[in-house]
Amino acid sequence: MLVVWQKTTTSIIHEDEILVLADSFSKEPITHAVNEFILEMNLTVKVSFHSKKELDSILKESLTSDLYLLMEDDLNSTKRSSLFLERIPVAHKTLNQLLEKESGIINSKNTALLACIPFHSKKSSDSLLLARYLAAPSRGQFQFAKSGWTGVDGDTWGKNPRIKIFCGLTTKDRIDQKVRQFESREGVSVDIESFQNTDLEKTIQVLAKSNAKNYMPDLIILEKENFDTKGFPFKKESSTSLIHLETRFELICQRLLSHLKTS
Repeated sequence: MLVVWQKTTTSIIHEDEILVLADSFSKEPITHAVNEFILEMNLTVKVSFHSKKELDSILKESLTSDLYLLMEDDLNSTKRSSLFLERIPVAHKTLNQLLEKESGIINSKNTALLACIPFHSKKSSDSLLLARYLAAPSRGQFQFAKSGWTGVDGDTWGKNPRIKIFCGLTTKDRIDQKVRQFESREGVSVDIESFQNTDLEKTIQVLAKSNAKNYMPDLIILEKENFDTKGFPFKKESSTSLIHLETRFELICQRLLSHLKTS
């Protein structure tokens, strides 16, 4: 059930509800996309839409919602941006601003709608599920397109995504606990396969030349920077991490790498 929650309404909050606070500029596509999410996921979402002025006051207080759908200019300070662990682009919109009333000069700028999840969200996995739904080409992006928004290149939709990591033996020991933390917050599954350094490169070479390309990992995390990627279907995300060119979950891989770096 979708509840459009007006700030003047007295409402009982249930534990299983996802509380969403959104910029009113995004009301049309968000209302339709969230309704579809509710029907498919059988979850309850309560959305409240607010003007820029209202958001300015709300974001000065303690964060009580699970997910914030905000335009980039709603996060116009480093302090506000630091309130959220994830800031996931879900669509773009060109805004026309009247610079000079008398001459009618218009300034156009492109801005993103971001799905923002607070650091201490108690429903991070449900919130990220909804964020991924909104950004998925086969799901929420359809409603944004109907409303005249420009889409994003989101991950392929999956309720329970599973990604695979190849890494060295010592790397697995170092990252395993952090990966499990990420699984819990994001609501995804991560399989880690570890190898001796020389075996890792040989395994990738064999898979690249075989018909077993579906066994390729989504992500490779290296212990050293001298891994030769020539001829392999991977791109360097950093000096010690590679993402498969055909992974369905590139953005999840990027968030995992960010989590490993900052946690």
